[in-house]
Amino acid sequence: MKISVIVPVYKVEKYLKRCVNSILNQDFEDYEIILVDDGSPDGCPAICDEYAKLYAKISVIHKKNGGVASARNLGLELAMGDFITFVDSDDYLGNIDTYKNNISIFLDNPLIDIVQYPTYLVENGNKKILYKPKEQLLLGNEILKNWYKGNGLINYCVWNKIYRRAILNNIRFPRRIIFEDIVFCTELMDKVQTVFLSEM
Repeated sequence: MKISVIVPVYKVEKYLKRCVNSILNQDFEDYEIILVDDGSPDGCPAICDEYAKLYAKISVIHKKNGGVASARNLGLELAMGDFITFVDSDDYLGNIDTYKNNISIFLDNPLIDIVQYPTYLVENGNKKILYKPKEQLLLGNEILKNWYKGNGLINYCVWNKIYRRAILNNIRFPRRIIFEDIVFCTELMDKVQTVFLSEM
């Protein structure tokens, strides 16, 4: 299996179907979706179960509420893909070829550890670019320099990146702190050798 898509779920009844449908609609077949219900008190658990009954690609884990870090960590433990990505359950993939295009970058260059793709903010029907640096490959010290420089080339979000599974073996999200994304990415950027900034 090429890619595992981990979706932590908590109090997003209004957005969850849009999120999951945007993954299912991807022009890419070789993936699994792991929905981690973090003890959501609304209709999310039932929605997750409904999708799991309809689609073999989707698995659901129901757990006691422990926060987004614990939900993502559990997803990582269960993921079977060669590559890992995260989608927050109130977000969605706007392009149907996001995974196909960006997985092809890994396949063309087996030395790439992370591919980061563009993200957008949609408000009242208006779409605004959040992160879309020029396409480029960052190597070694360039990664740390750009990360700590905070120039926006590599951002702290975990949900606009695809990771080669091997680089995540010993890295997990710290629990019970805010900005767990930053801690996770900082540890990661200290270890990886190649980050590709994609425009797709």
